[in-house]
Amino acid sequence: MAYPFHLVVADPKKLRKIAKHARRLVDSRNGDPVMAISSMRIVLTPAAVGEIVDQAPTEDVTGRRLSFDELMARMGAESTSPLGPARLSELLAVREPAELGALPRQELDESDLIRDGWDWHLKETRLVEAWDVFGGPENIDWKDIRVGQMDTGFRRIPALGFENADSPRSGFVLTDFDRNFLPSDFQYDPLQGVGNPFANEFSAEDPMLGGPFDGHGTRTGSVLAGYDPAATPPYYGAAPRVPYIPVRISDTVIINHAQEGLARAIEHLVRNGCSVLTLSMGMALTLIDDRVRKAIDYAYDQGVILVCAAGNTWDPVVAPARLHRTIAVGGSTPAHTPWNGSSFGTEVDISAPAWPVRRASVDRKGRPTYAHGDGTSFATPAVAATAALWLLHWGRKIDTTYPLKWQRVEAFKRLLTSTAQPGENWNTRQYGAGILDAKAVLQADLPAADTLLEDRSA
Repeated sequence: MAYPFHLVVADPKKLRKIAKHARRLVDSRNGDPVMAISSMRIVLTPAAVGEIVDQAPTEDVTGRRLSFDELMARMGAESTSPLGPARLSELLAVREPAELGALPRQELDESDLIRDGWDWHLKETRLVEAWDVFGGPENIDWKDIRVGQMDTGFRRIPALGFENADSPRSGFVLTDFDRNFLPSDFQYDPLQGVGNPFANEFSAEDPMLGGPFDGHGTRTGSVLAGYDPAATPPYYGAAPRVPYIPVRISDTVIINHAQEGLARAIEHLVRNGCSVLTLSMGMALTLIDDRVRKAIDYAYDQGVILVCAAGNTWDPVVAPARLHRTIAVGGSTPAHTPWNGSSFGTEVDISAPAWPVRRASVDRKGRPTYAHGDGTSFATPAVAATAALWLLHWGRKIDTTYPLKWQRVEAFKRLLTSTAQPGENWNTRQYGAGILDAKAVLQADLPAADTLLEDRSA
């Protein structure tokens, strides 16, 4: 029987007891079965709920097995309720980072978050060592490399190269090419409370109109390209100061409604010189518009590497990550295990750090801030950054080695997966080949063109 995610509410002491019980029952190769929401709320994964039900004790008199709700009540839960993916995504999005230290989640200490002075995810993936190939994060000359980002847009913060909120220019956010392809922004109706009166087709700036995904593009953009050595500790994205073009396509990470904008964004970014695209959004359980498929095929035929988040909390991998000609990214943790919130399946190509990842953002008053968050949204930019570093490292040799443009996509994908580092008891059929190893990708020899096979159309 398939079980949904369940929200469990209890006082912190009882909640820790319930979390410990769930972790004892669930195989660690499937990730942490407990997702923390607040000091009095956790979410148990379907695997945890199933094991709890299957191994529940029986009533002494009737011999009837206790239900999940009954067992949770006996363990001190105040309430339990099943969760659909939309509600779960919302709960995860609005958590307060300051609460995380007191929650019954996988054990962490300061050494898990900072390693040798670097954010743990940069050391885990050997991105720091990959930067050393170019003389360190402050010395990377990106030449003509450009990355395209499709998300909620950006805010003008120091981590993205803006001195302040009024700065007209960034050193690496290419605001001459940013766009807004979200139709609802241009349908302003103050009575209905929809739209943005300041919307501009030629600006991807995030209006921060409210909701759990305000600033999502700023956060993922900082994980991709951020650079703020004055922060404490210093802050670096996975590809520090890589030139990137942001395009606003949605105000939520579920983009079933934004397929036209997604297709337009892909086409715009490819035409404006982006060799890598990163998408930390997805479409769930819906038909995929032909224009989206054609846009993905167009990018692939032009040799553009499209990196997509596998998704959070959804059982099937979301689109376009599950489509051909893309790279699907799942999530991992400091313990080298799959992140429990990651979507999983055979479509996942690789995993990268998803929890807890330090990222830049703004608070509700628009002030720059740093905090830890989670999601395959943050795993995805690390892989896109590795693609940009790989293209920069090999330069013209990629052009001479691969006469057909799609071959560079397949070459990168092969090296990405063949150098990945699987954690203990890693399930390659659910979470991809392993965890990203950026330095190994750069060090690996380019595969011969005649060994590469063209992927089927999206």
